[in-house]
Amino acid sequence: MPGSIKENTGTVFMMTIPFSQANVPDAAGDMECIAIDNQISPPMPFAGSIVGISVQTNADLTGTTALTFAPTVNTVSKAANLSALLDDTHQQAYTMLRPDVIPFAAGDNLGISWTKTGTTAPTTTDAVALLFCLVYNGQN
Repeated sequence: MPGSIKENTGTVFMMTIPFSQANVPDAAGDMECIAIDNQISPPMPFAGSIVGISVQTNADLTGTTALTFAPTVNTVSKAANLSALLDDTHQQAYTMLRPDVIPFAAGDNLGISWTKTGTTAPTTTDAVALLFCLVYNGQN
């Protein structure tokens, strides 16, 4: 099957989940899944692990502004394992991680949160992010 790796106990698929935030405020927060306005994240149907994050803003952050984006599992930040930093010289960033460092179970909710350093400027900055996961079909 194209795009998958066959294992003894099931099939492993790469899944990409989109997130966005319009007008990033001058505060920490959580990105919205699939550009809806109520910050919900559907439960994962299978077990798996988070293996990457990619983020970009539509405007250059100014001065000492820095935004650090990290995946969450059931609203718990995994920034200690995986994060991407945007600042006044980096308008896009990505980072990857080997499988099984940030595992999740079937039924867990995945997300992306951010923390900030300095004053977020401009506050009209929009951000988009992709969360990359390996999903283990047949292993929930």
